[in-house]
Amino acid sequence: MFKPKFSVAKCKTASGLVQGRLNLLKNKKGIQVRQMKKEIAELLAADKNDNAVIRTEAVIHQEKMIAAFDIMQLFCELLNVRLQLIEKTKEMPSDMRESISSIIFAASRMPEVPELGQLAQQLSNKYGKEFAASASGDETARFVQVNEKLMECLSVYPPVGQAKLDLLAEVAREYNVTSWDYELAKRQLVPDTGAPAGMMLGPPPSEYKDYTSGGGPGSGSWGAGGGGGGGGGGNIAVVAEPAPAAPPAAPEPPSQASWPPQPPPSSSSQPPQELPGFSWAGNVKSDEEIQREYDAAQGPPEKAPTAAMSGGPPSAPPMSGSGSSDLPDPPHEQPSAPLPQPPSAQPYGPPKPKDELDDLQARFNALKSK
Repeated sequence: MFKPKFSVAKCKTASGLVQGRLNLLKNKKGIQVRQMKKEIAELLAADKNDNAVIRTEAVIHQEKMIAAFDIMQLFCELLNVRLQLIEKTKEMPSDMRESISSIIFAASRMPEVPELGQLAQQLSNKYGKEFAASASGDETARFVQVNEKLMECLSVYPPVGQAKLDLLAEVAREYNVTSWDYELAKRQLVPDTGAPAGMMLGPPPSEYKDYTSGGGPGSGSWGAGGGGGGGGGGNIAVVAEPAPAAPPAAPEPPSQASWPPQPPPSSSSQPPQELPGFSWAGNVKSDEEIQREYDAAQGPPEKAPTAAMSGGPPSAPPMSGSGSSDLPDPPHEQPSAPLPQPPSAQPYGPPKPKDELDDLQARFNALKSK
């Protein structure tokens, strides 16, 4: 299929119709804005601040649309002047990029101006559908140099609290509303806390009442009979929060103690006390004392068996105490064996019987005689 061609005549006609339509809409919306501002002034004078704040959003929206109409009129006039240049050049002129992309961007966001859509269609036929899609998108509009002020005016986001406060101050000054409290509106619309913008936070601190004092119905306190009297109001007493406690001090580092520990200084009134765990220091025994205690525990040493050397039975060691009578007596019927002689009386080698020596001597003499 053939690509739609760019028509200079259609583009010029649509541009002229757009400018005329924009002038009519500007006048119409200007009248509406003035009427709404007058209504806001009446609400402020009647102390209906909440209703006045709601009306400000509509006024701000209409004023943004009027500013967008002014921007579009400038771009349409520039397009009429450069139509011949656009027709002869294939590429988009660098100084016309903002105007062309802004017209395409506003075409889908201004339904009151149908002629603007026809003008955007002619520009899309000239520079392609891809460029038109980029210019009309919210995320890609900045990449093709759409006017920032136009994008802000045509945005759908609600106005901030500061913009509402400025409009209320302007209306109150224009219509001479002296009963309106600017400071109260500022605390409500631009709070210092983390509350969302536009939330009503209550009366100013100057109007807070102390309900803990127990005043009467006519004193504005929450006393007895406050339901029928004129004292019980809708305000809530604000209790001051306690100051945060100071952070705990850092613990002191432990002091370096000397080793070994020194005993405490002794006084004349109290005797010196031993340190726990070191009571053994003054009870050290010498080697002689340890040996005597060991010998006493082992008992008296045993006597040498002198009676057994003469052939008699060995005598039992003397027993002391009352339990010695229970022990059996040593046997006396066993023959006693002679004890060996001490090493000094015996010759070297094992002892030999006398008859064996005689036998050896006889054998030796027999061999000698042969």
